[in-house]
Amino acid sequence: MNTHKGLTSWRRRVIAAAGAVALASSMMFAGVANAAGPSSTQPTDPNAPKAGSLTIHKINGSETNSTNDGTEQSVTGTPLSGVTFSVTPVVSKNGATIDLTTAAGWNLITDATATSVQSAPYTLGTSIETITGTDGTAAFSGLKLGLYLVKETSQGSNNIVSSAAPFLVTIPLNQKNANGTATNQWLYDVHAYPKNQVATGPTKTVGDPSTNLAGRLPWTITQPLPVLNSTDTLTSLAITDKIDSHLSYAADEPATVTVAGVTLTAGTDYTLTAPSDSNSNTLSVVFTAAGLAKLPKTGGNVVVSFKTDVKEAGTYSNTAVTNVNGHEFTSAPQTSQWGGITIIKQDASTKEKLDGAEFSIYNDLNGVKDDKALANGTTKGGTLSFGPLWVGNNGTPASRDYWIVETKAPDGYVLDPTPIKVTVTPATEETYKEVTVDNSKPLIPGLPLTGGQGTKAISGIGLLLLAAGAGVGVVSVRRRKQDA
Repeated sequence: MNTHKGLTSWRRRVIAAAGAVALASSMMFAGVANAAGPSSTQPTDPNAPKAGSLTIHKINGSETNSTNDGTEQSVTGTPLSGVTFSVTPVVSKNGATIDLTTAAGWNLITDATATSVQSAPYTLGTSIETITGTDGTAAFSGLKLGLYLVKETSQGSNNIVSSAAPFLVTIPLNQKNANGTATNQWLYDVHAYPKNQVATGPTKTVGDPSTNLAGRLPWTITQPLPVLNSTDTLTSLAITDKIDSHLSYAADEPATVTVAGVTLTAGTDYTLTAPSDSNSNTLSVVFTAAGLAKLPKTGGNVVVSFKTDVKEAGTYSNTAVTNVNGHEFTSAPQTSQWGGITIIKQDASTKEKLDGAEFSIYNDLNGVKDDKALANGTTKGGTLSFGPLWVGNNGTPASRDYWIVETKAPDGYVLDPTPIKVTVTPATEETYKEVTVDNSKPLIPGLPLTGGQGTKAISGIGLLLLAAGAGVGVVSVRRRKQDA
């Protein structure tokens, strides 16, 4: 009878000690529903299994408020392959062997934590490693009964925000009831479900320019923020953009950074470095500790907005690069296409190049010339160029129409104010769309200078006409007198 009472007390101590460790480690076993598997056979029972197993299910997804009891479960999320886990036995404390087939062994680990077991007075054994497969699992079989430290040692090619925190697990794992207290149920094949969030890359957009002639382009970089689990932290965030040398950063409108519509403060929340020759024309935004602390753990976006002036015609492509907790991402490229028009002014007959012709250029509005001119210019050396002229972004549209109108002809030539529609495609300054505009001289010569030979000739002809007219008048008068 006394032996029975002693055995019962011993079992209670084992269960209590096991419950303490299981409670400390169970936070890593985030799950949903229980499954069959627990046994009433205690590890101290001579007939208990001598070994067990641990299967780790690496999941990309949000953690739940449920606590897994170590059984295999149906858990939502995307399995992550290529993640390496190590399992290390905790073999002793203060020189005493941790033998979980005895109550003394369980008593040694009542205050063990994943941090404390990694240094004295604990001693670790030899680690074994396994990489998760395509189903996201890493299986460790044949584990002797004992206490184990589990670590995520490599994320593989996954862009995990932060690795799973180290945790402890006992083989077997004591089951708990609904209120969290230990039971007389034991699990020799344990399943753990450490969840983490995977970071994703940015998107970049380019908007319409402020004006179609040598305009200012607006750019945005949007970096999604992951929904952080309790063990996840954002330790670094940097956003960079190497701007094409044919574009000029609009320093008079510095880049802005917003989170959930709230504008952050440069110099406090992030360090802003403007593009320059010394940094390969690269814009950079690097978050400070104060800025990182303001980023919501519930997700959202960080948006960087900036502008560039277009200096020359051409096709310009830019990508954004972000770095989240050491994981680098590159956005899809965004392009803006620009061209131009070169007017060649010449004599219609001789093809001689003509200076002094004035032209205006207009946007096209659904096939009709806009009323407001984009710019005006005068031919020099027989040519006049308008550019860079916006064609489109990301290849759409492939061309854009403009109108040119001659507003003043060269001296001695007839003005032709008829609007001319010109279709512009992406080009460089050397390959602007050329438009030849001829001018003709008047068909009737202009009046000569006073006192010239022409004046004398005209005067003589006038006198003859007057005399002839006078003669006609005399004949007419005489005829009227005779009739009378």
